[in-house]
Amino acid sequence: PSAPKPAESVAQILTNPRDGQRVVLRGYLIKQVSTEKYMFSDGTGEIRAEIDAEDFRGLMVDAKTRIEIIGEVEKDFLESPEIDVEVISASPK
Repeated sequence: PSAPKPAESVAQILTNPRDGQRVVLRGYLIKQVSTEKYMFSDGTGEIRAEIDAEDFRGLMVDAKTRIEIIGEVEKDFLESPEIDVEVISASPK
């Protein structure tokens, strides 16, 4: 059987968050909320993203840097969903 298609928008994730759902998102880290926690926006909505410091691999990112993140949804009981980022890279415009 074919694997489900990864979510490609924050709005799609927030409408029906599924724990472990694969995601490929392009957008911006709009602010850092704590160590390794950021708010990510793709223009359709905002979601918290957990990015380990070593995953940046020297990539310099600010609120104007368009990035691509690949990871999966973490949906814990009674908590808003977030993205556990596995890969972050600069995204072409």
